[in-house]
Amino acid sequence: MNFGKTITRRIDACYECGRHWLNWYDSAYDSIENYVSTIDHNRQQPIRDMAAYLAIASPRVQVSRSVKIAKHYFESGQKLPGTMTAIFDKLVEFDNDPNAYIWPRKTGAFFAAILGAKSRIVVDIHISRAYGFDDGFPMRDTFAGRAANAAICEHIESISKTNPRDTQAAIWCGWLRFQGKEVGELIL
Repeated sequence: MNFGKTITRRIDACYECGRHWLNWYDSAYDSIENYVSTIDHNRQQPIRDMAAYLAIASPRVQVSRSVKIAKHYFESGQKLPGTMTAIFDKLVEFDNDPNAYIWPRKTGAFFAAILGAKSRIVVDIHISRAYGFDDGFPMRDTFAGRAANAAICEHIESISKTNPRDTQAAIWCGWLRFQGKEVGELIL
């Protein structure tokens, strides 16, 4: 898919604006590592668990809200008031059997990216909009939605100056800044 000069210029501008956050995922991992080392828990894989909780909590909420939901669940195993039931059910499902949990594209990519997979690209509503899809179309589980998602990932891979994961983070952060939103660092 050719995104055209207007979209390509927009993506380049987002990348330049968001370059400061190229290490967003590495910082997120460090924050998780620091957090789990300060909490009394009996988990065998606390970093993996917290990364999963953050990924599961990420749909339709701000970074700060995802952090509150994930931390509350990590510490108590309980539902934070105001958490969508579907998100809480997925947290419980993951805890019951992490290997059986079925990861949707966006959530699975986010989980893998936090854990260090530099080839994973998270296509969320903000990346979709940066590429001109105002309705989240590339996130839909349809043939056309999957094709649009793949085209975005292919484009990010082709312009990556570091690795696809960090390039996507810079574009995401730049897009948020262009929208007048504060970039939320994942700090626990």
